[in-house]
Amino acid sequence: MHSIITFFVHNKVAANLLMVLILAAGFFTLPTIPAEFLPSYEMNIISIKAPYRGATPEEVEEHVVAKIEEQIQGINGIDKITSVSSEGFAAINVEINSGFNVRQVLGDIKERVDAITDFPELLDEIRITVAERKLEVLGVVVSGKLQERELQQLGKRIRDEILMLPDVSQATLGAIRPAEFSIEVSEQTLRQYRLSFQKIAKEINNNSLSMPAGSMKTDKGEVLLRTFGQSYSREDFARIPILKRDDGSFVLLGEIADIKDGFEEEQLEATFNGHQSVIIDVFRLGDQSAIEISERVKNYITESKSFLPPGVKLSVWRDRAKIVKGRISTLTSNAIQGAVLVFVLLTLFLRLSVAAWVCAGIPISFLGALAMMPALGVTINISSLFAFILVLGIVVDDAIVTGENIYHHLTLHNDPEKAAIEGTYEVGVPVTFGVLTTVIAFLPLLSIEGRRGQMFESIALVVIPVLLFSLVESKCILPFHLKHLKIANPDEGKQSALQRLQTAIDSKLQCFIDNSYKPTLAVLLEHRYSTLCGFIGLFIIMMAMTAGGQIRFVFFPKVESESIQATLTMPVGTPYAVTKKHTDRMARIAKELQTEFVDPDSGQQFMTNILVINGKEDSLGHPQSNVGYLRISLLPPEQRNLSWTGHQVVTEWRKRVGSIPGAEKIYFKSDIFHGMTRPVEIQLHGDDFKTLSLAAQSTRTLLEQIPGLYDIEDTFEIGKEEVQIKLKPEAELLGLSVIDLSRQIRQGFYGEEVQVLQRQGEDIQVLLRYPLEQRKSMLNLNRMKIRTDSGVEVDFSDVADITMSRGLVDIDRVNRKRVVTVKANLDKESTHEANLRELIITGMTDIKYHYPSINYSLEGEMREKEEAFDSVFYGTIFVLLGIYCLLAIPLQSYFQPLMVMIVIPFGITGAILGHFIAGIDLTVYSVLGIVALTGVVVNDSLVLVDCVNTLKSRSVTLFKAVSDGATRRFRAIILTSLTTFLGLAPLMLEKDTQAQFLIPMAVSLAYGIIYATLITLFLLPTLYLIFDDCAVRFRQLKLALSNSFKEI
Repeated sequence: MHSIITFFVHNKVAANLLMVLILAAGFFTLPTIPAEFLPSYEMNIISIKAPYRGATPEEVEEHVVAKIEEQIQGINGIDKITSVSSEGFAAINVEINSGFNVRQVLGDIKERVDAITDFPELLDEIRITVAERKLEVLGVVVSGKLQERELQQLGKRIRDEILMLPDVSQATLGAIRPAEFSIEVSEQTLRQYRLSFQKIAKEINNNSLSMPAGSMKTDKGEVLLRTFGQSYSREDFARIPILKRDDGSFVLLGEIADIKDGFEEEQLEATFNGHQSVIIDVFRLGDQSAIEISERVKNYITESKSFLPPGVKLSVWRDRAKIVKGRISTLTSNAIQGAVLVFVLLTLFLRLSVAAWVCAGIPISFLGALAMMPALGVTINISSLFAFILVLGIVVDDAIVTGENIYHHLTLHNDPEKAAIEGTYEVGVPVTFGVLTTVIAFLPLLSIEGRRGQMFESIALVVIPVLLFSLVESKCILPFHLKHLKIANPDEGKQSALQRLQTAIDSKLQCFIDNSYKPTLAVLLEHRYSTLCGFIGLFIIMMAMTAGGQIRFVFFPKVESESIQATLTMPVGTPYAVTKKHTDRMARIAKELQTEFVDPDSGQQFMTNILVINGKEDSLGHPQSNVGYLRISLLPPEQRNLSWTGHQVVTEWRKRVGSIPGAEKIYFKSDIFHGMTRPVEIQLHGDDFKTLSLAAQSTRTLLEQIPGLYDIEDTFEIGKEEVQIKLKPEAELLGLSVIDLSRQIRQGFYGEEVQVLQRQGEDIQVLLRYPLEQRKSMLNLNRMKIRTDSGVEVDFSDVADITMSRGLVDIDRVNRKRVVTVKANLDKESTHEANLRELIITGMTDIKYHYPSINYSLEGEMREKEEAFDSVFYGTIFVLLGIYCLLAIPLQSYFQPLMVMIVIPFGITGAILGHFIAGIDLTVYSVLGIVALTGVVVNDSLVLVDCVNTLKSRSVTLFKAVSDGATRRFRAIILTSLTTFLGLAPLMLEKDTQAQFLIPMAVSLAYGIIYATLITLFLLPTLYLIFDDCAVRFRQLKLALSNSFKEI
């Protein structure tokens, strides 16, 4: 190390070139780093989707899902298989273990699925892909007084124009009914012309197609041949010949069918601030910048006013890029304020040139880390920005210790170059290993699983490079620039105001050290065991306050969103008009609240825009008549003059809405993470739906008895009324099979997909079926004619029996077992989480006794909590072992590292006390802040112990070595602690609602460091003497035992 330091001190080109290269790399990399609100992450999920139109969930489960699950089980790399069987569709998600090649597993799954030969005949193409997470940037609402088709066409046009903008690669049109071609033929017409749906479908397909016809070689070259006959409009389809009359003319499709070029029959209506609307969602892909995309789209909206029809308006909706910019601006401001505070503090205690070069380590280290971010897969987001603030005060610690020691050597022999080399080298080992202990402390953040784990990973992947670059800067760049220091001579001229202030502060500080700190330390060293007991007592008090609930622990804190949402779900099959009536009432109440939550001074509304969707689409884009959805945007935090929150609005909204007769569930949401997982999710596993239903009801009853739980629901949802048809024996005599009967019923009532048209970039189904009035009742089914292969027509009731039942909306499975999940939200403001798990487990034990065939597992936040604490537990063990090793090497002792590490639990006291002072709850982020604190808290301790060891080696008495060592390092210890605290102070005072969830981690570190200062300056010296006392007594005991054995 000495030779490296000497090389850079003597070689100005090397030191400056290294600095410029780091700065340039960061500056040039910064514009290429994508910006987003939360860190993106790899899903490691393979998605299998299989449309099975017209099939019930039970049929989808039996004929599709179960077969695929059976076939792919055992493939190497699969961690978990979850599936949902719903009406007409199967969705299977296969989670892949980390460390496995997802593409290779994808190939294995495709090979296994392709080997299945007994899928249903009507099953559409199975799509197997790696699941991709869509990263929404913003929405564009097109609203105005237009007819549905006109509004859709305008929306499609605007979507296509947005897709032509630079950097925009993906945009979708939502809140619309899918287009559909319906060819409706009545039963009377079929009988009149002796036709069947099968014959009509055949004629349509024969006469509506375009296909290649080969090629023709001419003298001028080869010419391709192609026939064009595909129908695209009502008129085209109407001209298709279906039947030839005796006179040679044809019966055309338009004569026997009502052809509709329209939309799916299920109703869907979206309104934005009361006006009909459609929504265009714009996404970013890969490394695209959300901020740039947002700016381009908003510029387009501004320019589009000139060509929009009268009364039509384009509005920006859910602009996440704006949120990103706002949060980046807020956290950047916090970082600048923190840096200024750090610089001002250092300027007061150090020479201006020393303070300036010490602070220069901040941009050097930060830009070095920025240069590494793309390689590490880190984006600019709220977590990575928080990491820069978190490390702001820590990053200068090594430079402070180095710079202060260089200045100390300069005062000893007035040789700047020698002072730069020797001062850096003297503290080189403890400073290096001190930084490495902090790096070790942040490593466990890389191992936390799940969506929230990605946020901690971003923090670690920023903090660690920053610390390593700061180490390089303090050893290679800083010494060169400080070799130009000179000791100021007061007699050489008049001192500046700053120098007089520095002199006064230095004098006061030295006076405090000599007259207050040193005598107090001497008393504590004399009464070292009482001192230790005092610190232990405070530690016990803090633990007791936490256990007793005076300082609450909330696992995941709420993070305020810039919008609130409500979803109303009525029983499946509820008429659209009924759902709309209730949803519209909820919208009216929201508008009332909009007029009430107004700033009386400025007249500004807290609730800005209201979106209502009646018939909200499912995951496939099909309208659901039983679902209503409302979303209200709120004033951004930086524009709010009053302290209203989305949670307050939701509470009042929920209260005024009250209960809705017949509603399955009403779900409100006001924070960002709300809905990712629930605080309570109990997953019941079994095979029998009746038993699962009873167990789910018992579980709901259990949760209703636990205070603080609300929005209790389960996924066992009864579906539409189901007609079960069974073939009579007489049907077999007529040559009818189950397949024949099923096909004809499907054709008439669901519709046969005769073709799929491509129009304006979308697939449009062409369905052949009965008119709507012949598909409305059981009477229509009974009157239906069934046709045999020989052309005989028989009544439906003659060949089939009917029984009525109800199936399920969805059938969920996990690892090939049926599951029902019971969910609940928790009022974290008024309810302690500590005993919740025990209450649930106790209740579930009793339920398991009554339903022995049912197993259960705790999912949601409870599982995440368990996994997070497992990660913290094992991470803490790793950190402690790593710190021990990194302390043992420079101290060259097996026991002194233990003495240094004893201060770690006392650092926890400061972190908890900090939460009490700040009036905030402990969270999982607080715990992770404490884990990070363990590495930081030993830095000053290591430097102090190393100094005491050095003095002790010079034959100084132990008491004097401890006292002088603590006094010698007092200034550096105070400075490193205060810089860390001041660097985090602006963030801890931040009022931005969306930065609140990060503050507990900052509080743990900031207050823990301040308390650790007391530990280092007062407790550690006493521990040094206590350890020496124990060593002396151990040697005395060993000598006494040795003498006893000799006497024997």
